[in-house]
Amino acid sequence: RVGPITPGRGLRQGDPLSPYLFILVAEGLTSLIHQAVGRGDIHGANVTEVNQLLSILHTYEQASGQKINFSKAKVFISRNMSHADKEDLSGVLGVRHVLGRALSKAGKEVMIKSVLQAIPSYVMSMYILPSSFIGDIEKMLNAFWWGGGSNNGRGIHWLAWERLTCPKTKRGLGFRNFEAFNMAMVAKQA
Repeated sequence: RVGPITPGRGLRQGDPLSPYLFILVAEGLTSLIHQAVGRGDIHGANVTEVNQLLSILHTYEQASGQKINFSKAKVFISRNMSHADKEDLSGVLGVRHVLGRALSKAGKEVMIKSVLQAIPSYVMSMYILPSSFIGDIEKMLNAFWWGGGSNNGRGIHWLAWERLTCPKTKRGLGFRNFEAFNMAMVAKQA
Protein backbone atom coordinates (compact mmCIF):
# COMPACT_ATOMS: atom_id res chain seq x y z
CA ARG A 1 0.00 0.00 0.00
CA VAL A 2 1.28 3.42 -0.95
CA GLY A 3 0.51 6.39 1.28
CA PRO A 4 0.50 10.06 0.43
CA ILE A 5 3.62 11.51 -1.15
CA THR A 6 5.09 14.43 0.76
CA PRO A 7 7.63 16.46 -1.20
CA GLY A 8 10.89 17.15 0.59
CA ARG A 9 11.29 20.63 -0.82
CA GLY A 10 9.24 22.90 -3.03
CA LEU A 11 10.04 24.53 -6.32
CA ARG A 12 11.68 27.90 -6.25
CA GLN A 13 10.71 30.85 -8.36
CA GLY A 14 12.64 30.67 -11.61
CA ASP A 15 12.84 26.87 -11.58
CA PRO A 16 12.47 25.71 -15.21
CA LEU A 17 9.79 23.18 -14.19
CA SER A 18 7.56 25.75 -12.48
CA PRO A 19 5.54 26.84 -15.55
CA TYR A 20 4.93 23.25 -16.62
CA LEU A 21 3.79 22.14 -13.18
CA PHE A 22 1.54 25.19 -12.89
CA ILE A 23 -0.03 24.38 -16.27
CA LEU A 24 -0.51 20.76 -15.20
CA VAL A 25 -2.22 21.76 -11.95
CA ALA A 26 -4.27 24.50 -13.64
CA GLU A 27 -5.66 21.86 -16.02
CA GLY A 28 -7.55 20.44 -13.03
CA LEU A 29 -9.18 23.81 -12.35
CA THR A 30 -10.01 24.23 -16.03
CA SER A 31 -11.59 20.78 -16.09
CA LEU A 32 -13.74 21.57 -13.03
CA ILE A 33 -14.98 24.79 -14.65
CA HIS A 34 -15.71 23.05 -17.98
CA GLN A 35 -17.71 20.36 -16.17
CA ALA A 36 -19.76 23.01 -14.35
CA VAL A 37 -20.44 24.83 -17.63
CA GLY A 38 -21.39 21.52 -19.28
CA ARG A 39 -23.90 20.79 -16.50
CA GLY A 40 -25.32 24.30 -16.85
CA ASP A 41 -24.21 25.36 -13.35
CA ILE A 42 -22.30 28.33 -14.75
CA HIS A 43 -23.48 30.32 -17.75
CA GLY A 44 -23.37 33.93 -16.64
CA ALA A 45 -22.59 36.05 -13.63
CA ASN A 46 -25.06 36.13 -10.78
CA VAL A 47 -24.80 35.39 -7.07
CA THR A 48 -25.89 31.73 -7.44
CA GLU A 49 -23.28 31.06 -10.08
CA VAL A 50 -20.60 32.89 -8.09
CA ASN A 51 -21.35 30.53 -5.19
CA GLN A 52 -20.92 27.61 -7.62
CA LEU A 53 -17.58 29.09 -8.71
CA LEU A 54 -16.50 29.43 -5.07
CA SER A 55 -17.35 25.76 -4.56
CA ILE A 56 -15.16 24.86 -7.56
CA LEU A 57 -12.30 26.97 -6.22
CA HIS A 58 -12.64 25.29 -2.81
CA THR A 59 -12.45 21.84 -4.47
CA TYR A 60 -9.38 23.00 -6.40
CA GLU A 61 -7.74 24.24 -3.19
CA GLN A 62 -8.32 20.91 -1.46
CA ALA A 63 -7.05 18.85 -4.41
CA SER A 64 -4.00 20.96 -5.30
CA GLY A 65 -2.93 22.25 -1.90
CA GLN A 66 -2.85 25.76 -3.36
CA LYS A 67 -4.65 28.42 -1.37
CA ILE A 68 -6.29 31.35 -3.10
CA ASN A 69 -5.53 34.65 -1.37
CA PHE A 70 -8.78 36.53 -1.89
CA SER A 71 -7.39 39.66 -0.21
CA LYS A 72 -4.90 39.99 -3.09
CA ALA A 73 -7.21 38.72 -5.83
CA LYS A 74 -9.14 40.90 -8.25
CA VAL A 75 -11.99 40.01 -10.54
CA PHE A 76 -12.54 41.48 -13.99
CA ILE A 77 -16.16 42.61 -14.34
CA SER A 78 -17.73 43.88 -17.54
CA ARG A 79 -18.61 47.55 -17.90
CA ASN A 80 -22.10 46.48 -18.95
CA MET A 81 -22.97 45.29 -15.44
CA SER A 82 -24.72 47.68 -13.07
CA HIS A 83 -22.71 49.14 -10.19
CA ALA A 84 -24.93 47.39 -7.61
CA ASP A 85 -24.40 43.99 -9.28
CA LYS A 86 -20.64 44.59 -9.41
CA GLU A 87 -20.61 45.31 -5.70
CA ASP A 88 -22.75 42.23 -4.96
CA LEU A 89 -20.49 39.89 -6.96
CA SER A 90 -17.23 41.25 -5.60
CA GLY A 91 -18.73 41.15 -2.08
CA VAL A 92 -19.75 37.49 -2.40
CA LEU A 93 -16.31 36.61 -3.76
CA GLY A 94 -14.58 38.74 -1.15
CA VAL A 95 -12.36 40.41 -3.73
CA ARG A 96 -11.93 43.85 -5.21
CA HIS A 97 -13.29 44.31 -8.70
CA VAL A 98 -11.50 45.83 -11.64
CA LEU A 99 -13.59 47.83 -14.05
CA GLY A 100 -14.04 46.23 -17.43
CA ARG A 101 -11.48 48.09 -19.44
CA ALA A 102 -9.07 46.86 -22.07
CA LEU A 103 -5.47 46.04 -21.24
CA SER A 104 -2.80 48.50 -22.29
CA LYS A 105 -0.23 47.42 -24.87
CA ALA A 106 2.26 46.85 -22.04
CA GLY A 107 -0.31 44.69 -20.22
CA LYS A 108 -1.00 42.71 -23.38
CA GLU A 109 2.74 42.20 -23.93
CA VAL A 110 3.18 40.83 -20.42
CA MET A 111 0.10 38.60 -20.84
CA ILE A 112 1.36 37.18 -24.14
CA LYS A 113 4.95 36.64 -22.99
CA SER A 114 4.30 35.26 -19.52
CA VAL A 115 1.04 33.34 -19.95
CA LEU A 116 -0.16 32.76 -23.50
CA GLN A 117 3.20 31.75 -24.99
CA ALA A 118 3.80 29.29 -22.14
CA ILE A 119 0.58 27.34 -22.66
CA PRO A 120 1.67 25.27 -25.70
CA SER A 121 5.29 24.85 -24.50
CA TYR A 122 4.93 21.29 -23.17
CA VAL A 123 3.21 19.99 -26.30
CA MET A 124 5.77 21.76 -28.47
CA SER A 125 8.59 20.05 -26.58
CA MET A 126 7.13 16.63 -27.37
CA TYR A 127 5.69 16.88 -30.90
CA ILE A 128 6.31 18.70 -34.15
CA LEU A 129 3.08 20.62 -34.60
CA PRO A 130 1.53 21.11 -38.05
CA SER A 131 2.17 24.52 -39.62
CA SER A 132 -1.58 25.10 -39.81
CA PHE A 133 -1.90 24.64 -36.03
CA ILE A 134 1.02 26.98 -35.36
CA GLY A 135 -0.59 29.47 -37.74
CA ASP A 136 -3.85 29.27 -35.77
CA ILE A 137 -2.01 29.97 -32.50
CA GLU A 138 -0.26 32.95 -34.05
CA LYS A 139 -3.55 34.27 -35.47
CA MET A 140 -5.15 34.14 -32.02
CA LEU A 141 -2.21 35.94 -30.40
CA ASN A 142 -2.19 38.47 -33.23
CA ALA A 143 -5.93 39.13 -32.76
CA PHE A 144 -5.39 39.53 -29.00
CA TRP A 145 -2.48 41.94 -29.53
CA TRP A 146 -4.18 44.16 -32.11
CA GLY A 147 -7.73 43.83 -30.78
CA GLY A 148 -9.39 47.04 -29.73
CA GLY A 149 -11.34 47.65 -26.55
CA SER A 150 -14.23 45.51 -27.79
CA ASN A 151 -14.52 41.75 -27.38
CA ASN A 152 -14.60 40.97 -31.09
CA GLY A 153 -10.79 40.82 -31.32
CA ARG A 154 -10.76 43.10 -34.34
CA GLY A 155 -8.37 45.90 -34.82
CA ILE A 156 -6.00 47.24 -37.40
CA HIS A 157 -2.95 45.00 -37.73
CA TRP A 158 -0.23 47.60 -38.20
CA LEU A 159 2.62 45.06 -38.40
CA ALA A 160 2.86 41.45 -39.53
CA TRP A 161 3.27 38.83 -36.80
CA GLU A 162 6.70 37.93 -38.23
CA ARG A 163 7.84 41.47 -37.46
CA LEU A 164 6.51 41.28 -33.90
CA THR A 165 8.56 38.12 -33.31
CA CYS A 166 11.82 39.96 -34.05
CA PRO A 167 13.93 40.89 -31.02
CA LYS A 168 13.46 44.38 -29.59
CA THR A 169 16.96 45.28 -30.78
CA LYS A 170 15.68 44.73 -34.33
CA ARG A 171 12.54 46.84 -33.75
CA GLY A 172 10.27 43.91 -32.96
CA LEU A 173 8.58 43.02 -29.68
CA GLY A 174 10.38 39.75 -28.99
CA PHE A 175 7.28 37.56 -29.19
CA ARG A 176 7.99 33.90 -29.75
CA ASN A 177 8.36 32.51 -33.27
CA PHE A 178 6.42 29.32 -32.59
CA GLU A 179 7.72 27.37 -35.58
CA ALA A 180 11.37 27.94 -34.61
CA PHE A 181 10.54 27.39 -30.93
CA ASN A 182 8.79 24.09 -31.73
CA MET A 183 11.82 22.82 -33.68
CA ALA A 184 14.22 23.91 -30.93
CA MET A 185 12.17 22.20 -28.21
CA VAL A 186 11.86 18.94 -30.15
CA ALA A 187 15.58 19.04 -31.00
CA LYS A 188 16.38 19.17 -27.27
CA GLN A 189 14.75 15.73 -26.93
CA ALA A 190 17.13 14.17 -29.46
